[in-house]
Amino acid sequence: MGLDQYLYEKTYVGEEFNHIEADLTIKLTHNGKDVYIPRPVSYIISQMHYWRKANQIQDWVNDKALEYGEGVQNGVDVNLSERDLIELEDICVKVLEREVIRNENDIEVSKAKNNAEDLLPTSHGFFFGSDEYDEYYYTVVGATLEMLQGLKLKADGTRSFIYNADW
Repeated sequence: MGLDQYLYEKTYVGEEFNHIEADLTIKLTHNGKDVYIPRPVSYIISQMHYWRKANQIQDWVNDKALEYGEGVQNGVDVNLSERDLIELEDICVKVLEREVIRNENDIEVSKAKNNAEDLLPTSHGFFFGSDEYDEYYYTVVGATLEMLQGLKLKADGTRSFIYNADW
């Protein structure tokens, strides 16, 4: 048991409205056989990322969900905009920023430039994993940043995303 989290992209393909002329063919196969799609397709939902016990992401999405109404509930979808994910990307960049300083022994050391606890705090929960700002925390933030940068987000708001968590 534990906190399992998913980010999906919901892509509108326009087949539900007759006034939109769409030249779209979707072919699905399973085990080498074609899968019949009985109705026109309106949306395609693709899994973009999976997190395991990334409670800092859970806490950020919960805060976002509270802005829109209710917080994150077990197994319930939370809609996120492209702008929301751009905001998360910017936060991840700041959390991972490092600077070189000299310590008390006049040795150069790398340290966090920003306070992760303020930018992307951890969350407590029985199944949520560690709430330490340790290697796992920064690995999750780095993987999240890499995924978000790979999405090539734009602030035009044309894409929509869904977050879902089970614990």
